Amino acid sequence: MRISTVIAALALATLVGCGGGDDSDNKKSGPTPAEAAAQQVASWKRVANGYNALLQTCRVFPKQPGERGVVPKCTRTGRHAYAVETARLNQALAASLGSSPACQAAVTKTKALVAKATGQYARAYSYYAEAESAFEHKTKYKGPPVIPLLGRTHLMTQRNAKAADRLGATLRDSCAA
Repeated sequence: MRISTVIAALALATLVGCGGGDDSDNKKSGPTPAEAAAQQVASWKRVANGYNALLQTCRVFPKQPGERGVVPKCTRTGRHAYAVETARLNQALAASLGSSPACQAAVTKTKALVAKATGQYARAYSYYAEAESAFEHKTKYKGPPVIPLLGRTHLMTQRNAKAADRLGATLRDSCAA
């Protein structure tokens, strides 16, 4: 009985402390489209770095006996997260961000950066998975050497991280209404 009384008193005190007053002055509106786009660039960069890390660290050889499809399994979450963040970024860039030449240039450069990176990640994944499949099925792999391709993908990711930081700042500053 005492425990339930104490719990009831604490619940009542919590509810009273929450107030019922009008706190509309304390509520902030959401980020502006320019801020949202800049935040999405940062989120895309983080996910791209994570996807690249998976591509770089998934080791196909040697495997456990009978294990197949290591590359698709290892990179699945990274590929999915990258696709989701890329779509979100493209949606943020499609928003009405501003009409200044600097803003439009930043949007165009960001879209180009994303498109180039997406193509490179797709190639790296595709050739890596093909090489693994050829090894598993004891057939000849006909694509480019995978290790140099992954190295180029890693360097591209490092360059893109720096470019994304600059573009995010430019979007925030030049596209503000």
